[in-house]
Amino acid sequence: MGAVERRSPRRREVVAAVQLNKAALSRLQQSLGPDFHLVDIRSASQVADLVLCPPSSPQIIAALQGQFPGAQIVLAEIEDADLAVHVKGPIGRLRDAGASNYLVAASLDHLAAMLGAQLAGPIIGANSQPLELSGASIEDEILSALAARRAEAATGAGRSEQPAPGHLDDRHRNASRR
Repeated sequence: MGAVERRSPRRREVVAAVQLNKAALSRLQQSLGPDFHLVDIRSASQVADLVLCPPSSPQIIAALQGQFPGAQIVLAEIEDADLAVHVKGPIGRLRDAGASNYLVAASLDHLAAMLGAQLAGPIIGANSQPLELSGASIEDEILSALAARRAEAATGAGRSEQPAPGHLDDRHRNASRR
């Protein structure tokens, strides 16, 4: 009987559409482990298994789904004081205002279990004091990265960092600054 050839599973592609410094990207890659390949959105291919994104608008989520068909889009608020990562969204702001927790329940039974766990002890620590980033600037970064990818695909040229002048993304960015 011949030896059975075992194929190693394909590394999962994780695209970071969230502003992370180099040290944070390195730490996240290390924490994900060797089965995952973490790449910044500005250098990502068209293939992704998961896109990590800050809390964003439905338009940004739709744009990411269009750019990375089949990828899971995961929104995350991240606080890591050691690596100076502070990606806050509406839930973080609500917690800062005094909310103890935020729950997403698939059913009332699930909600009841989570409420019981909450009363047994806090699920999320309440002692962090993160810095706040502008949500518009994060969305502008994502739109710029997607526009650059579209421009590169359209021209077939090298990677472009900025969308073409007068591009819809430029008009959106300029309007949001007024």
